[in-house]
Amino acid sequence: MNKHNIFYGTGKNAEQNVQKWIDSGIAPLCFVDENERKQHMQFHGYDVLSLTEALLHYPDSDICITLANRNLLSATEYLLSKGIKQEKIIYFEDVLYGKGCWQLEGHMHCTAFLKPCSHWHFNNSDCIELTGDFEANYNNYVETINNLKRCLLNDKLCGCTGCSEIQTGLWSKTFKPRLFALHDDIKGERCNCRCIYCDLTKSGGHVRNGKFTAVEILNGLGGYFPAKTMFYYAPAELTVSPYKMEIYVYLREREWEFSVVKTSGILFDSELVKFVSHGGRVNVSLDSGTKETYAKVKGVDCFDKVVANLRKYKSAGVKIELKYILIENLNDAEADFDKFVDIARELADQIILTVDMNTMQTGISDKMWDKLEIFAPKIIKSGLPVRMHSEHLSNENYERLSKLVCSN
Repeated sequence: MNKHNIFYGTGKNAEQNVQKWIDSGIAPLCFVDENERKQHMQFHGYDVLSLTEALLHYPDSDICITLANRNLLSATEYLLSKGIKQEKIIYFEDVLYGKGCWQLEGHMHCTAFLKPCSHWHFNNSDCIELTGDFEANYNNYVETINNLKRCLLNDKLCGCTGCSEIQTGLWSKTFKPRLFALHDDIKGERCNCRCIYCDLTKSGGHVRNGKFTAVEILNGLGGYFPAKTMFYYAPAELTVSPYKMEIYVYLREREWEFSVVKTSGILFDSELVKFVSHGGRVNVSLDSGTKETYAKVKGVDCFDKVVANLRKYKSAGVKIELKYILIENLNDAEADFDKFVDIARELADQIILTVDMNTMQTGISDKMWDKLEIFAPKIIKSGLPVRMHSEHLSNENYERLSKLVCSN
């Protein structure tokens, strides 16, 4: 960055910070504002010009965007559209423009490994094994994430290459912890369902094995995360966890907040409501619209109880994600689609649609696509937001399903 540059924007953020920037040794040559009423006036003693005028006066200058974070991306894209080279656009924030992923923006996913995101179901590349030396584990993880960020921004081959979640945008240069997620292989976590697609069911048990409990992991790694960290729980069923109250106490003392809690919904937890009713949400994989199909998929006869508890959560102000994992020849009847959508319309704030994770290896059959073509329009007509769990889909299938959903 040069010591003198064109400053882009004369809004509130510039008003509050311009003297700080000047004191740090970065001063404006002039300001640019696209609002014609502000042009040819003074801002903190400097001329306010149009972009065209500023570039005529200072053709070799870099452009420092002075706007607030929420406006940085749109300003960057506007400047690029005007022919400004990317390397000439400067930020006061710790960000860069290029390829990246939202899951690399401060997320830590804990299983027996520390994983960059939930897409690492099928391999452990770029993952750090939890050894009990939590300081070393954390530092290695941060180094790994920062390397992935650099590779994506510089178009270098890495473990994220080809992922459907990679997008072009503004991304932080370095790892800044903000979301802490617990997934599989957390010692002692248990479930009250026997879902046919779950690895826990397939292993013949209902209690997770692993080296460390949720509390041990939180105590070992949570100190690196600030207050207001978002907490994501998904290893099993929190409402029957032997460590539930210890987890709640930890979150309360650290002032953490639930982002998402994956729950069967079989039990209603009033204590959980206190955490998630102010911004968090519960994620319930209903996977059916009838009690008969529910019992086949989930391995328990609790459909009516789950729907009743969803109503309780809804009444308590909790936002609900209702999920449907489509499995060929099991829950692919149109009657289930219709009744699921009816329940979602009454109770859900969002629908999540995906397919059995085995399709990552086997692909989605023609029959399944036929079923999705029936199901997707029904979901769209519910009027609810829809998203997909892309980690269970190949890039090709993700793109095809996205088009199917968006085309209705």
